[in-house]
Amino acid sequence: MAAEVDLFIVGGGINGIAIAYDAVGRGLSVVLCEQGDLAGSTSSNSTKLIHGGLRYLESYEFYLVRKALHERSILMRKAPFLIKPLEFILPYNNRLRPAWILRCGLWLYDFLSASDSIPKSSSVMLNDYGDALLSKYKRGFSYYDCQADDSRLVVLTAMAARDMGADIRCHTSCVSAVRDDESWSICLQDNIKNTSHNLNAKAIINAAGPYVNVVSEKIISPFRNLEVSLVKGSHIVVPRCYEHDHAYIFQASDDRVIFAMPYHEKYTLIGTTDVIYHGDLQDVNISDDEIKYLCAEVNYYFKMALSKDDIVWTYSGVRTLLPAGGSASKLSRDYCLLQDDQDGSLPVIHVVGGKITTHRVLASDVMDKLLPYFPKMKDEWTSRSYLPGGDLHGLSIKDSYDLYVSKYSWLPDSLLKRYWESYGTQIDCFLGDCTDISCLGECFGAGLYAVEVDYLISYEWALSCDDILWRRSKLGLWQEQIDTERLALYVQQQSDTAQ
Repeated sequence: MAAEVDLFIVGGGINGIAIAYDAVGRGLSVVLCEQGDLAGSTSSNSTKLIHGGLRYLESYEFYLVRKALHERSILMRKAPFLIKPLEFILPYNNRLRPAWILRCGLWLYDFLSASDSIPKSSSVMLNDYGDALLSKYKRGFSYYDCQADDSRLVVLTAMAARDMGADIRCHTSCVSAVRDDESWSICLQDNIKNTSHNLNAKAIINAAGPYVNVVSEKIISPFRNLEVSLVKGSHIVVPRCYEHDHAYIFQASDDRVIFAMPYHEKYTLIGTTDVIYHGDLQDVNISDDEIKYLCAEVNYYFKMALSKDDIVWTYSGVRTLLPAGGSASKLSRDYCLLQDDQDGSLPVIHVVGGKITTHRVLASDVMDKLLPYFPKMKDEWTSRSYLPGGDLHGLSIKDSYDLYVSKYSWLPDSLLKRYWESYGTQIDCFLGDCTDISCLGECFGAGLYAVEVDYLISYEWALSCDDILWRRSKLGLWQEQIDTERLALYVQQQSDTAQ
């Protein structure tokens, strides 16, 4: 007999995971399936920002910006080790937007974020921030947003959902979902074991990200064509272009903006592009034109002239936006929830669009739409919760971190810093019994030890080197091929032992 649940969710990106987390905390039984790894697509390929979206003010999306800034404040409290304030420097370019427009936009940004503690914007002299910029840029503006590891945000939220009872099934595809008289009849396939099984659900959420239209047209019956736009954003990573810890936001020649940010100590992350995408969703890559565009735009500002040869890594993600057609940069980044049901029961909600910053409030809005079908559902609660590792028990970030510096004084500073910025107080889950460096086990290069790998496999759904090196961490930027091969062998051995 098929298992029965309240809510079935397709998609293990940030939106699907956030919905699972919110729903299980309100008392619903939840199953979520993800065809690959958590954050395996768009949600690990963002600009790594938790921000209001300064440029959206130009298109009068004041509600979206205010909503995102409010969420920025909430997310900083939920995971302070992961989501950190970052100063952005906006050089004034007298050939583009006038200074008074920039100043007014930043004042409005400050006004819309009045409820949080992030420093407000100000006018600055650029020579106070080093000499990375061309000498013709003399003055500019400073404001703050937040930087975060997007894929770790997904995984931590998934862990929180699982700990409350949600059934999170990675590497599991939804083959079909058919609405009958009493429930949704759903067929799932385990892509690792190549087995299938069935379940019944009272409601379905299609949060499949770039695959949302594929799911709505080919898997969920009755079928629906959502007519969405697919927009690709690409980024490049280069050796660090400047020494300071601030970021830059550059006005581009096409009226867009380009970010250049510190990335994992030794690198600078530059992005993003906006291109309508028609290609294979399984093979999304940066194009030569996008590389030329990003290099050209930052070369208007940096003394260090960048070229394709400087790039050490690229990544690209595809998001769905409404409506279909039009200019990629002009489409709204706000989300849309498309819903239908059968005579007041058995709803399906398709999630289109959205920003990683607004995932929590998106989930709350989905719950509002589900309330008529689940009238005993509990009230909103996620704005008051912490993600795993985020409860500092009343201490400041510095004081909490200093406690771990004292507790694990035998750890190299750089390694403890990485552990803290990835796991917060969850460090104890894999370091609790360690007393010296030998307790960490085999080293697979780049500061990756067996004790961390074992934790990621046991508690964070990691099954492969890519899961560990590129989504649970970004250690793939440093690791040598020979170390990756040793890691692959170790992961396979652990998997064989578990079976």
